[in-house]
Parts: sequence; C-alpha cells; structure tokens
Amino acid sequence: MRRIHNMFEPDGYRGTGRPEFTGTQILTIVLSVISLLGAIYIIANFNALLARIAICVANLLTMGFPLLVLLVVIAVWVGRTRWRRRRWF
Repeated sequence: MRRIHNMFEPDGYRGTGRPEFTGTQILTIVLSVISLLGAIYIIANFNALLARIAICVANLLTMGFPLLVLLVVIAVWVGRTRWRRRRWF
C-alpha cells in the first residue's frame, strides 16, 4: 500500500504501467545535455578559447588591474587592523 505524502516516494508514481519523469529527473537530463555540449565545444575550440583567455588577461594587466587589486588589499588590511584594535579596547 502506498503511503500518502511520503517524501521518499517518486513524484511521478502512477502504479503499474509507463513511468513518468519527475521534475528533478528532467532537470538532470537537461543539465547533463548542456554540460556535454559545453564540453564538446571547449574540446573542439580549445585553441581559440585559450587565445581569447590570454587576450583578456593581457588587457586586464595593461589596464591597471594589478593597481586596483593592490588598493583593495591595502584597504582590507587597514580595515582589519582597525577592527582588531577596536575589539580589544
């Protein structure tokens, strides 16, 4: 006998016959297909993607990105040291 509102039972339970797909099964299948297509695209166009990544990194380095990172690190460091001092007094 089937229990009502049992969270461990499949959502698509219809008794005997053709099984239904639950929402989680459909989502898993769709995401798996998208993942597979993405992996195939990356493998097929690896050199082009690698070149795009290299160009983006070079552009970031020439735009002053390291200076921005340094300023953020200094700001976080100063903020932490001030917070530590206030906590002990």
